[in-house]
Amino acid sequence: MNMVTVFLVFCAIWLVFTGLGTFVGYVVLAGGMPLIRIAVYSCLISWVLALIITILFSVSKKEIARVQEEEAERAKFRRFPGGAANHYVGIETINGALHFFPDRLVFHAHSFREEIEDWELAYTDISDVRLGEDDDKHKLCIEGKNGAVSKFSTFDNEKLLAAIKEKL
Repeated sequence: MNMVTVFLVFCAIWLVFTGLGTFVGYVVLAGGMPLIRIAVYSCLISWVLALIITILFSVSKKEIARVQEEEAERAKFRRFPGGAANHYVGIETINGALHFFPDRLVFHAHSFREEIEDWELAYTDISDVRLGEDDDKHKLCIEGKNGAVSKFSTFDNEKLLAAIKEKL
């Protein structure tokens, strides 16, 4: 939200609170306190209230925008089939989901691992897909044309192996 909008919202809230405070103060304290003192107090109190409400208003707009952006990112992955998977990077295992987009495979780490970027590989860049041997026999190994091998573990590696080979 731009600064002009925040300023205008602040001024509107301040004017409403000042008028309301002066009216309520005059009615409640009728004759007990001079009108100028009531107006000064109501201006000060309304300025503080307007400032607090304006800050909450601008913060909530930013929070709403952030949540909508996150939801749009999640919706992008919900449209395409995929499933829970572990991606083996060196000695680290990253939990997430392997998604089948029309033109590529994407591994998206769980939301609590925000520092990890998505792994992507286009079907045209895959040279071989197989189940691993020896210690890796339960892992789905996807070899890129650049020679890099990415290893994944899922609930049904054979089914995923067949689906990827069908795309190739």
